[in-house]
Amino acid sequence: MSTLLIANPNATTAHDWVPGVVADAFASLGDVRIATTTHRGHAAELAAAARRDGVDTVIAFGGD
Repeated sequence: MSTLLIANPNATTAHDWVPGVVADAFASLGDVRIATTTHRGHAAELAAAARRDGVDTVIAFGGD
């Protein structure tokens, strides 16, 4: 099973180490990949690409 964790590095609660900890927490889901957003709407773009690529689970983390 593949999982994509989409993290917003500019969220007020985000710290550099947090996405890794969250990814570790979801490790039981199988392969967990982390992608960070760089611009407005990027999370939606990443999620759409994940769907096209057959990723099983998408987790959005950190958003204001």
